Amino acid sequence: MKKIEFTFLKKLALLSYFLFFFCIDLSFSYKNDLIAVKRSPFFGEPNCSQFSEAYQASISAAKSGKWADASTWQGGVVPGLTDDVTIPSGMTITLNGSSSARYITINGILKPESNTSNVQLQAERILAENNGEFQIGTATQLFAGTFVITLNGQPTSPIHPTMGTKFIAAGNNGKIEFHGENRLSWTNLSETANIGSNIIKLKVAVNWEVGEEIVLTSTDLASGGGWDHTDKATITAISADKKTITLNRNLTYRHVGGTKSYTRAKDGKTWNVDIFGEVALLSHNIKIQGNVTTTEEAVGFGGHMMFMKGSTVHIENVELFQMGQLGVLGRYPIHWHLMENTATGHYVRNSSIHKSFNRAVTVHATDYATIEGVVAFDHIGHGFFLENSGERFNTFKNNLVFSTRRPAKGKELTPSDNEFDQAQNRTPSSYWITNPNNIFEG
Repeated sequence: MKKIEFTFLKKLALLSYFLFFFCIDLSFSYKNDLIAVKRSPFFGEPNCSQFSEAYQASISAAKSGKWADASTWQGGVVPGLTDDVTIPSGMTITLNGSSSARYITINGILKPESNTSNVQLQAERILAENNGEFQIGTATQLFAGTFVITLNGQPTSPIHPTMGTKFIAAGNNGKIEFHGENRLSWTNLSETANIGSNIIKLKVAVNWEVGEEIVLTSTDLASGGGWDHTDKATITAISADKKTITLNRNLTYRHVGGTKSYTRAKDGKTWNVDIFGEVALLSHNIKIQGNVTTTEEAVGFGGHMMFMKGSTVHIENVELFQMGQLGVLGRYPIHWHLMENTATGHYVRNSSIHKSFNRAVTVHATDYATIEGVVAFDHIGHGFFLENSGERFNTFKNNLVFSTRRPAKGKELTPSDNEFDQAQNRTPSSYWITNPNNIFEG
């Protein structure tokens, strides 16, 4: 018996080496519950030349200081869009105004110059690892300025062997601390908002501001496309009691706030249902967006965020826009990846994800993460996704997920993304729950 086990382990080790050498991944197939060998989406097409790319900086910080100060950098040159940048351990680089690079590797600290800085940062890859930290505010001092991160990159860009391209990631011992200004994530209408109106009334007072973007969920029946009768608009005025909002345009659809009656035609039976449509905030002062051209939008190639085992992730009051990569496994707006039981204390809270090309939040082989107060609107494929049924003790609380869209045939990640289309059994699902040993509230 011992000899058989030893022989099997040797063969498995050789097989693993073979698969890695040829850029192939041993993955579970979703069909017929079989194990299948297939090209790994994490490596893209099996082009091993991609591994030869030197993932190291062409410009390294020489000392702590301002990004925009040439003396901060070795060679005395401020990095630009074509430069690969490293922030070494023990150094802190601060941002204000516009900054750019191709790749940014953070082994030290990258953060705004002040708590009220206005920052625009562009890069293809931003990776915090080896105790490096990407910090925008803290849990005790929320960031009060504006910080916009634009992720560049095309489907043909060179890829990192694990994370692809167009990403923000936390590798082993990397930290992501994003803490935007506190905002109420979503609330409900207090009365019906009719077609043609540009004023809505809310159940509770909100701390939203003029200029911020909101969206009203549909309160129509799913039949005839009613599920997608949403209205997106910008706030132009807020009443003194913070419960009445004036919008920059008239509503296209009616949004119910009150009791609605439904009558069955065959026997006249009537049901009265309390329906108070939701109103969600999309805008936040920290914004992460994929740089999506017309061509990239056509193929659904946005940015993504990925968190690896050993990392620390705290995200709150952040807007994610044009994220996710259509039909590519592992490329989601928010993605805890194979962290097992090391995500205790991790959270994404009171944030928005809209116009995602691939899901909203994926928890993959990870326990103890918290997803709370997240608005997920207009995304392709399952919204909140427990990937392989091994995920436990995660908390999903008070989230709002809607306008979950079906991927085109051939673009699904799993058959369940678009295989069912019956009235009471239609996919994709806003919540794809593969393990009940998690907490779902609200």
